Amino acid sequence: DWVLVNRTTHNIRVVNISLGLPAVDTWTNDPVCIKARQLVNAGIVVVASAGNFGVDSLGRKTYGLINSPANSPFVIAVGASNTFSTI
Repeated sequence: DWVLVNRTTHNIRVVNISLGLPAVDTWTNDPVCIKARQLVNAGIVVVASAGNFGVDSLGRKTYGLINSPANSPFVIAVGASNTFSTI
């Protein structure tokens, strides 16, 4: 909300959301995705971390898990494509 209110005053054009929550619902219902879309509709580019899970609770490598709000089609999701053997 602060970014929306102050975008003109502070010339905010890009927002980096370096956090993520498990995407347990569709991006159309997720409150963080909804807020990200509001920022995009206001002319702000939104970038979010895709997620850094690495392994599941059983120690198996995981692939294709994208955090919220990076699962929104209005957000630029940033992540690594090679783990280089790290978690």
